[in-house]
Amino acid sequence: MNSIDLGTFLDRTVAHESLPARIDPRLRRLVWTATASLGVLLAYLELTWRLLDLDQRPVFFLVGWSVLVDTIRLGGHALLVLRVCIAMLEASLVLAAATRGFRLGRVWAQIACLPLGLAGLAAAIPPVVAIAVLVVNAVAWFLLGLLLLAAVAAVMSGATARDR
Repeated sequence: MNSIDLGTFLDRTVAHESLPARIDPRLRRLVWTATASLGVLLAYLELTWRLLDLDQRPVFFLVGWSVLVDTIRLGGHALLVLRVCIAMLEASLVLAAATRGFRLGRVWAQIACLPLGLAGLAAAIPPVVAIAVLVVNAVAWFLLGLLLLAAVAAVMSGATARDR
């Protein structure tokens, strides 16, 4: 009979925190969504800041231009948001590489996924606000077009009534 003493057995054990485990699919989806959201926020801040002239309101913006300018102008809080976004995106990519695409990770990696996911959800707010402002402007222009069409129709029907 082969006997093993307790000291030899304990030398071969490994703490369970250091063993990789499967990451829950819901957490994986959250972190991938967060990574995409951080990428969208970074693209939104960089592209709009470089492509738009923030001193002049474009003529097609009826409402909400000041809301967009406050989120785009890279000064004060927006510059801090840009820097945090870049840092979180880098952390997300490093974590994705360390966990093989958020599939298998140690305890520290799984714990790091949650704040990263929450930061990504918060990063979705400025682009959603920008989309909402664009939708409101599109609806406003549509309603103005309908009012103009109704006014032209009323003038035309008045003119045809006088001709009779």
